[in-house]
Amino acid sequence: MQKRIKRITLGLVAVGLCTTLLLTGAIPVCEAGPDERVVKIGLHGAFTGPLASTSARACTAALDYVKYTNEQGGINGIKIEMPWFETRAEVSRAITAHKRLKEIGVVMEMDLLSTICEALAPIMQRDAIPLLYESSITPLMMTYPIRWVFGLTFQQEAWIVSAVLGLKKLLPPVPGDLRVGHIFWDQASG
Repeated sequence: MQKRIKRITLGLVAVGLCTTLLLTGAIPVCEAGPDERVVKIGLHGAFTGPLASTSARACTAALDYVKYTNEQGGINGIKIEMPWFETRAEVSRAITAHKRLKEIGVVMEMDLLSTICEALAPIMQRDAIPLLYESSITPLMMTYPIRWVFGLTFQQEAWIVSAVLGLKKLLPPVPGDLRVGHIFWDQASG
């Protein structure tokens, strides 16, 4: 009788351990270890839509650079995550993406289109989340007293003037003034 009770008890313990092991696989765990720090930077992706021919490359480059940075050990040992949402370069989708990224806990967001950045500027100020923008800052992106939208490149005025000055040095002298055209999509940044 005692052998039978021991066998049943051992069987119950085995079932209990198996159940415990199965349940621990279903419990969500934090990806970062206790000593590992992670920073989240949100991306408003535009892999589809009217600007996808140029924006998809820039979005892919941002994601690739985050991957590369993490492979090199991160920034001072801090890993970067870049959650993203497809916006198709549309303002309404960008606002939705911002709300979702805010819920995830991003510390900063990136976008490629001035129209979206102009619409998001007051929202970013309200939510105290900086927005990085790929090109020139426009007046509607300015927030006061603290700035929340930051350009990642020189203002277009600066690099266009630099290009014209370089052309004047490289080209042979021509009679009259040098005329330069600039083709850009219909946005304030252009």
